[in-house]
Amino acid sequence: TDEQILALARTTPDSLSVEEILYAGTLTTDMNEKLTFYKSAERMYPGDWRTSNNVGCIYLQQNKLSDAKAQFDKAAKVSANNPVIMNNQAICMRWSGDRKAAREMLNKSTAAGSDVSYNLGLINIQDGKYSDAVSNFGSTATFNAALAKVLSGDLDGAASTLDKSTEKEDA
Repeated sequence: TDEQILALARTTPDSLSVEEILYAGTLTTDMNEKLTFYKSAERMYPGDWRTSNNVGCIYLQQNKLSDAKAQFDKAAKVSANNPVIMNNQAICMRWSGDRKAAREMLNKSTAAGSDVSYNLGLINIQDGKYSDAVSNFGSTATFNAALAKVLSGDLDGAASTLDKSTEKEDA
């Protein structure tokens, strides 16, 4: 059960498969606990790119940019040209201020799905290309999508997007 997997991840992670320990990370909202699980997975399964990638994702959420970048680079050594890793590396590039390199990396990682378009939308906003940002955000209902609509002059669309957003009380 989920409870058993979570208990084992907390007490004896070595008894879990890589799939089970990665899954355990989805069963908690505590970032430090997720990080502990993913680091255990990375130690036990260094040949699985997802372990280092997931550690990097937690570091990004903790605003530890250099640590995140190192983890994504480590994951890329295990799985070169992986679009998911490349998307995450592009986030690091954008956060470091290198939007040009981030855009180039994102354009190579389109197979990673809608996250790539969303990240391109963020760069579009920073570059003042608001209609491109609206297009890249698509139907996502987020504060950033609403911001792009405001900046492109679509106030009604922005209000509608915010109304659909889980961020509407905070935005």
